[in-house]
Amino acid sequence: MGFFKNLSFYLSLLFFFSFFYLSFFLSFFLPCLLSFFFTALLPPSPLYRPFPTTATRDEACVFALRLVIDVSTTNDADYRLFPSDQRHHSPGLGSVDLFLKSVITFALSSLSLSFSLSFSLSFSLSLSLSLSLSLFLSLSLSLALSTTISVKCIYC
Repeated sequence: MGFFKNLSFYLSLLFFFSFFYLSFFLSFFLPCLLSFFFTALLPPSPLYRPFPTTATRDEACVFALRLVIDVSTTNDADYRLFPSDQRHHSPGLGSVDLFLKSVITFALSSLSLSFSLSFSLSFSLSLSLSLSLSLFLSLSLSLALSTTISVKCIYC
């Protein structure tokens, strides 16, 4: 009887720690992997162009303003960002694609976080219920054994 009691305790500990590490993986490492996938492994947008290093301060302000306008309105109209430089003209900045990638990554990471939290919460509830059930069963079994022993001693 003591062997099965210890075995159930160790199995419940094993399940608890394995699901704890699984929920930790789902809440921390999976969003990191997803963000790495969406930012590094997907091919860059053909509309994206890096910020030119030879820009002046006014051109940098215009670049930042156009970037905000492009993200907020998703306007991919054909405009020239740097009229002095003919190399930098393409339709849009492509920041909408980067914005969508970050939104998708954030949504997936929050979904995996909520899933792992609910999973760990439900598992901890089920673990506490199973521990209380095993405690109740062991108490009732010991009570039944002590009752039968006392009954046997009475009838001896």
